[in-house]
Amino acid sequence: MKLNSLYQVHYRLIYATLWGFGISFITYIPWLCWLNIIATLVFIGLLKSNHKSVKSYAKRWGKFTLFYLAIFAMLSWHITAYGVQFYDVGFALAKIIVLRMNLLLFSLWILLFNVNELLLLQGILRLPIPLKLKRLFILTIRYIVVLSELNHAMDRAMKARGFQASCNKRTLSVFSQKIALLLIHALDKIEKSQIALKARGFKL
Repeated sequence: MKLNSLYQVHYRLIYATLWGFGISFITYIPWLCWLNIIATLVFIGLLKSNHKSVKSYAKRWGKFTLFYLAIFAMLSWHITAYGVQFYDVGFALAKIIVLRMNLLLFSLWILLFNVNELLLLQGILRLPIPLKLKRLFILTIRYIVVLSELNHAMDRAMKARGFQASCNKRTLSVFSQKIALLLIHALDKIEKSQIALKARGFKL
């Protein structure tokens, strides 16, 4: 068996799943830190060798960083009889959760590097899992892509109308409407997919 065949998309999905389980068992923070550093350097090396922009991925990572900060904010404090106090155990737990999530994020970026929607769907079809699960995965990926495209289209429309996000009631109102439209569109797609599945005799 050639080495390249072991790096096909369906194998990469299996590696990602097994590695994800492995990460969930790591609790030693220095190991998680070193693994995060190694994964980050490997991913940057992949981007440089393939002449891809580091900036675009840095922006994506920045969005995850906001979520990491929210985890620290929620777990690092607790309410006692003396008021709100710093919680050492929660802070340590937050560090482990954030380091695991970040390691998994970069690991997925590495393992699924240069994998587009079509290749991912083909890889899922070759996984050793039941056919019903394959269909559900395919539907999930397809509609995540559809909603992502709709989100980008709405962003472009907002920018074309001169909208600039800031900390005021107008921005909150616009983003609330945007989220509502995305949810409505998602529900519409779910209903249509259910009708299509029933028409084809699909049953869970």
